[in-house]
Amino acid sequence: MKEVFNEPKKQIDGVWIPYDCHAQAHMGPGIMAHAHMHAYIEILYGLEGQYALQTNELRVVFSAGDMVLINAHEVHQIFALNAGNNRYIVVKFEPELVQAADSTVFELQYLLPFRLPVHTLPRFFPARILAGCEVPSLVRDILREAQNRDFGFELAIRADICRLTLWILRHWHRETGHVHEAYALSQRDMDRLKTVIEYVGQHYAQDITMQECARLCGMSYYAFSRFFRQCARRTFSDYLNFVRLKKAEALLTTTDMNVTEIALETGFSTSSYFIRRFRAANSVTPLDFRRRFAQPAP
Repeated sequence: MKEVFNEPKKQIDGVWIPYDCHAQAHMGPGIMAHAHMHAYIEILYGLEGQYALQTNELRVVFSAGDMVLINAHEVHQIFALNAGNNRYIVVKFEPELVQAADSTVFELQYLLPFRLPVHTLPRFFPARILAGCEVPSLVRDILREAQNRDFGFELAIRADICRLTLWILRHWHRETGHVHEAYALSQRDMDRLKTVIEYVGQHYAQDITMQECARLCGMSYYAFSRFFRQCARRTFSDYLNFVRLKKAEALLTTTDMNVTEIALETGFSTSSYFIRRFRAANSVTPLDFRRRFAQPAP
């Protein structure tokens, strides 16, 4: 199997930066971006032609003027469909880019839909809803700043990405009516949730228990169970499996490890349990998932 690229963070003059922006082009139909993944949230804005985005949870055809959002650590690939030129703008950023060091809980809670993705939130934004709003000019300005690198371009890019993120959040709020309320937390609860998210992200391959996380938060087992479900809108067990399955998806597409090795590497006790959880979450077996990204889509 052809290994899928696990894209590192971008550097400028040897310094890691929390964003990247460029234009991607391809003449005629074909693969524009082989299956890959990265730690960035990614936004694609169509300029010319037509394209097909394939992720594990989403397959969408988009065209000039449309925009799509790809979650961090999500394996994805993109195909050009038009016989002529196919071109789109890529904007990638870490959630922390729009988070100041002294952010209040009221600001931090707006980032939770990106840290704890909710599958019901729309990730395809058709041209008809972007027409007349600031999104097209923001995306083009981010690209221009990244290309020209004039004095203070980093500040300009951060400001534009903040505006773009704000537009997405407000759109979600208009569409669902409860994005902000669903994640309304006190500073203490936000700190607890961040502690758990970071701990799971670092130790997902180990035998993590809810008792451990409850102790980290200074809570009883039952209080933590209620707290986490209320904050994350899923049980702790579901969230832990979500993280492990995302890591497994990356290994399935970036390595030649077998299913048993991947199960153990990502914290599942047995390969049979891993396969069962993977199928329940993705409606395909791990090997079928691997084949999906190993072969070009029709």
